[in-house]
Amino acid sequence: MEKRYLPTHELVLRLQELDLMVYATEDEHEPVSMVIVGGAAFMLAGLTDRTTTHDIDVIVADTAIARHMSDFEEMNTRCSVFLDCLPYGFEDRLMEIELGLSSITVLRPSLEDLVVMKLRASRGHDMEDITSQAVLSLIDWGLLDTLVYDPDEAQASCMSDIEYLSLTYRYKDYRRKYRGTTQGGAAHDL
Repeated sequence: MEKRYLPTHELVLRLQELDLMVYATEDEHEPVSMVIVGGAAFMLAGLTDRTTTHDIDVIVADTAIARHMSDFEEMNTRCSVFLDCLPYGFEDRLMEIELGLSSITVLRPSLEDLVVMKLRASRGHDMEDITSQAVLSLIDWGLLDTLVYDPDEAQASCMSDIEYLSLTYRYKDYRRKYRGTTQGGAAHDL
């Protein structure tokens, strides 16, 4: 079966449907959350020029949510490998994507954590996401430097020294090309 391309409004619809399912089946109505990454996180947060994605990559979801995600072919729950692409302490920097849902809080890693993840993956659409004007105008370059170079962040989550060297190489190139493109930013070599 060929994957569909989902625009932002369809991503929101799927999450609203999931929210209703969780609300209808849970007795306690305690707040529950899910953490999404990838193109859907960028799109729902208004951080990319991309207009479609194939799925919603869910890396963490409370049990009340997880039991319903299989009802949605757009929910990619086989992406725990993405956890290795995020800096080690990303959980401390999670941000809410405000969607007006009643039962579910949708979270995403910080912009800087997402940039590190995309640099680690380094696919064509990954670079498209992290070079959008929305991203470049919001990046905290100091935090991004810390996430890449602090041994307790990206380096701690890398599986090998080669993988970490590849990340730092890509980051230096990204920083050189794009740091000076934001208002008030100046290109600096590390």
